[in-house]
Amino acid sequence: MRILLLLGATFFFSVSINAYEQCENGGTPINSTACQCPAFVAGERCEIVKCQRWGIPDKDRCVCAPGWYDKYCGIRGCRPPNEGNLDNSKRSIIIVFNMKSSMAEQLETLRSNFKGMVNSITQNWNKNKESENWIANFMFYGFVQQGQQLTITKNFTESLDEFLNFLGSLKLQDGDTSQPVLAAVKNAQQTFPLTKSHSIVLVFTDSPASDATPWSHRFEDKNLEQLCLQISFLWRSKVSFILSLPSGTDSSVDGVDVYRRLSMSTHGDYLNANNAEEVKNILTTVISTYFFPENVGVGFGIETVTSIEPTADNINDWVFTLFTKDFGSKYELPEVAGATLISKGKNYKLVAGQNMKVVNITSVAGPYNYRTYLQSKHTLLFDYNSDMMIDVGNGIVHLGVTMHSTIRTFGFPEFQSMSYHITQANDKLVREAYMAFKRPQEDCTFEWAFDPWVNTIECPPGPITQVHLLNYDGYYKGRVTPGYCDEIAHYSPQIQGNIVPDVQRNFVFDHSRAITQSCPVTNINAINDPRLESPNQFIFILEQHSGNKNIYTTLAAEIEKIVNLTNPVTDSSYQKEFTLIVFNDVKSRVMFSAYNPLNFIKSFRTVINELEYVNQLESSLGLLSIVQAQKQNIKPVSQVYYFTNQATKTVAQVNRGWDIIDRNIEFNFFTIADGVTTEIFSLPTELNLVQKMSNGRLVTLGSNEKTLVNLFADIMTMNALTTDNQNYDCHLAPYINNAFVEKNSAATVFQFIGTGIKDISITDASGKSVSVDSNTRFQNGNFKSINIDSSTYTPGTWKVSVSTSSGGCQLSVRQKSATGVILGFTKTNDLDIVNSQIPIQRSLSSDNSPMYVPIRIRQQKDLEIKLNYQLEIQLVDTSRYDQPISYQNTTILSRDSSTCSYNYITPQITIPRNDVTSWILTSYDDENNLILRRIVYYYQHSPADTSVCHGEQVDKYGQCVCPERYTGEYCWDRICASGATLSYGICSCSSGFYGDFCELELLMPNATTTSLIPETTTKTGSNIARLSVIIFILMSFYY
Repeated sequence: MRILLLLGATFFFSVSINAYEQCENGGTPINSTACQCPAFVAGERCEIVKCQRWGIPDKDRCVCAPGWYDKYCGIRGCRPPNEGNLDNSKRSIIIVFNMKSSMAEQLETLRSNFKGMVNSITQNWNKNKESENWIANFMFYGFVQQGQQLTITKNFTESLDEFLNFLGSLKLQDGDTSQPVLAAVKNAQQTFPLTKSHSIVLVFTDSPASDATPWSHRFEDKNLEQLCLQISFLWRSKVSFILSLPSGTDSSVDGVDVYRRLSMSTHGDYLNANNAEEVKNILTTVISTYFFPENVGVGFGIETVTSIEPTADNINDWVFTLFTKDFGSKYELPEVAGATLISKGKNYKLVAGQNMKVVNITSVAGPYNYRTYLQSKHTLLFDYNSDMMIDVGNGIVHLGVTMHSTIRTFGFPEFQSMSYHITQANDKLVREAYMAFKRPQEDCTFEWAFDPWVNTIECPPGPITQVHLLNYDGYYKGRVTPGYCDEIAHYSPQIQGNIVPDVQRNFVFDHSRAITQSCPVTNINAINDPRLESPNQFIFILEQHSGNKNIYTTLAAEIEKIVNLTNPVTDSSYQKEFTLIVFNDVKSRVMFSAYNPLNFIKSFRTVINELEYVNQLESSLGLLSIVQAQKQNIKPVSQVYYFTNQATKTVAQVNRGWDIIDRNIEFNFFTIADGVTTEIFSLPTELNLVQKMSNGRLVTLGSNEKTLVNLFADIMTMNALTTDNQNYDCHLAPYINNAFVEKNSAATVFQFIGTGIKDISITDASGKSVSVDSNTRFQNGNFKSINIDSSTYTPGTWKVSVSTSSGGCQLSVRQKSATGVILGFTKTNDLDIVNSQIPIQRSLSSDNSPMYVPIRIRQQKDLEIKLNYQLEIQLVDTSRYDQPISYQNTTILSRDSSTCSYNYITPQITIPRNDVTSWILTSYDDENNLILRRIVYYYQHSPADTSVCHGEQVDKYGQCVCPERYTGEYCWDRICASGATLSYGICSCSSGFYGDFCELELLMPNATTTSLIPETTTKTGSNIARLSVIIFILMSFYY
């Protein structure tokens, strides 16, 4: 939770409905014109999204590199791995082409050989060149600069034929001797939102890079070489430069040497091809072998014989070694004993062999580079970070800073141990091996970690290689990954900016004064708390029970209609987030999370089609899925749809955290009939509790429902619970009860549950009968959902009667309302920073210290009237939900809305220590119209547990007492130094600073900077194979 505080009682705000509309991307209206922007969003109206870590902009969202998944690819703590974000089974081919007239021969060769290259690159040599279509899409980024005019040509398509047609339509033009190649390499990987990780990037040019700068190991310089390097590290792209430089070109100048440097730093290639035949050979005999290329050995500037143990996946797998040398070198490249020559050019040689336990490099005549690689789907992701609390990082080591490292493996057999050591690019050892261990945090994307590297100052500045060994019984598997040691002189332990000192922090959280209606500290976050709005994220949790298969088939068939109910996208914005989690009794998996509805629909159907089922779950991991869903809640409020079979009677226990449900997530449980269970409310106790404490629903389904669209239509937009009653005996006599319908609600849904539900009658507050059959949207023998246009009826207290053929029944009424309500808990009546949960459950004291309950009520501007509110607290017996006991009724007092976001508050209340309590807020206007009726459930676990608090210290009220430099309800949010950004509880440091709170300053020599000029875009062409040509009068196009 991010807490924004404004100190002093002189701050006033007045927010109109227009202010809410004018702030974009989750911005908070401070007044009628100003917006407070969330992390990584800027602009007067919060209209500018700033993608972090080289995320690719996509409308108002960001496509993130592997491991970095949230709205803007920001820093975060551990989250369960999002398998969709980590999926590397499909990859992109990106062509970066310098469209000078002098490149005509290369373009024609690319046109005539691209299809053959693609056909070959999809062939697995280890399976007799069996084809596998792993290419997701094709991208083209063409560029040419002449004087001050720059032309950019872009194309994206998923069709090879369309891409070939596009290549055939290209026109070249005259250009300068030097070209902005690095900017093109960078922009090509930052332009297309459907870019996959591990892309094959082919760069064609015959020109030096005009935007190259002298080689610098200080990443503070932020030159384009370093930006390209960082993109490659994060996106794991494989960049190959196919260069047609004129004879006599000085390869030592930065504009040419930068190709060698980038190839060395990223473990890529730079290949010389001066004519059509050489380009053809590179495409059809070298690039064509890049079927899931996995590097197992690299070296640059090597001058001696050496050997590599490639550790192939299987005995007869092919092992490839590509040699290169500097342009102009006359000597022959080395040999590999027992290998076959695949291709040879002026500065390269490719050899390969099978059953090669050792690659012995011999016949060395001069300095050479080598890259030994396999065709393998067994890969890994490795990152450095300065803070072990952060889930993922990048490939950069800051010299003088203690660096942690983390890793995630894919496809490898289970290993006994894992290690990595570090070498320089020339194979010289930098640091001995560190052994891996499981990270102490739960649900980390990168689940393995290593001891911190303390003496990083010993690393020579420049490219490094991590050598990874996965150890088995008597043998190992190996991989190498690129890294870089970033040159920093030393660091200063001085604090950057101002951290809230203890005295001030005590003022913020412990300030107490006489009773007043104003607030000295305003809770800005509460102004547009997401709980005041309709749901923004929709999470499907699917139990893999075989009895659920027919329901999932229906879901898959209708998922497009269901998703479209949420109005997920506009021309400029992706409005929603969609997530899929599946579980059985062995594992719970986050399959993917997507903001693009088309991507979600496609992936959802694919998963359902491939989902494996079991006939019986001994003890399901449903509670783990519930914990994971909360960690995936990146665009609250979330609605969760948890599907379970009635035959699943028990859930496996996880740590205590499962019963602390965030207030910004709602769990709805769909129980699927097993043909045996007769108890309609059959749901494991723990799940029943989660449903209640999150204000969720219970929905009973038959095993063969043919449609679910109308059911979801009655669920997805309803945001106000006004009635929630049940009776354990509805078959002997009709169950007659009150239902509450607010005035001015946009829609009202009555939902009934009961075995053999029947004889439903509804009358409005005036006694007018409501048609049940004509308003029924979804029903089966045990469930009925009735959607009523309540504007045609009299609001207020309605009468409902229902019977069942056996057992009990339940009635809930929910409405779509523009009036939002949230509750909190504080120890004094002038505090606006509140607890979202009842804190007394954490108090070790036997006394119940009275507390206040601040309430924020937000009405539409045109409906705002002075209201009188009553709050009733009921005690709920979890063994008999149908028999709540009224505990206390209290009036609600107004607070100064110019200083308090929570504009109402109760008198002091002694909150009962009961497992479940319901809080019912009711208000009538002067004409006795029911204006507001809301029910909120709260759960308190016992005995008292302080472990949820960071530091495990609480005051007498049960409120967490935070360690120094921490804040938030549970004290996990860091108080970041000035200039840093709080992102999911972690401080994201501004340039030049690091540390848990970004309080440490990195000191380095003055660095030169490159002036970056914005790019202007004009689009033409079709939606499928879009071609855009951008012409503008600028000297450069870096950003």
